[in-house]
Amino acid sequence: MYALVTGASSGIGKAYATILARDYQHDLLLVSNQEQELKAVAKELSEQYGVKALPLYKNLADQNAAEELHRWCEENGIEVDILINNAGMFFWQPLVDLPPQKILTMLNLHMTTLAMLCRFFGEDMCRRRKGWILNMSSMTAWITIPGIQCYNSTKAFVYSFSKSLWYEMKPKGVTR
Repeated sequence: MYALVTGASSGIGKAYATILARDYQHDLLLVSNQEQELKAVAKELSEQYGVKALPLYKNLADQNAAEELHRWCEENGIEVDILINNAGMFFWQPLVDLPPQKILTMLNLHMTTLAMLCRFFGEDMCRRRKGWILNMSSMTAWITIPGIQCYNSTKAFVYSFSKSLWYEMKPKGVTR
């Protein structure tokens, strides 16, 4: 069994991966779009804590990223019992000054990929009647601030989605 941590190359994602390796001796599948940093984190955690730490370079903002990641796990015999959706991006800019592709990238990363990872890996966990999902939101989910309208709105989605998902999946053995 593996813990899948997105955004694991730095920050909070790296901290989650470190805790899972150090305190729980859990094997890890670490995913990020920062390839060199990700490889270094995987090597460090594997050597320091004696766990398997597999780095997988992937742009999770791509439209089909969740399905591709799930299929990769199936093809490589990786069974995920912990899913930590931590990958994210942040920018501070008025909406009318943002390139449309930058908006779509954030929406895909924070909402579409997160929801679809929960869908695909959640189905596996429900079938096994065991699993754990953590979706990272932000305190900005409750704050209205000009310049971060896309960020705080997507984090509000994550918060609401995660609460609903918990009620759906708890009776099936999947919790947070």
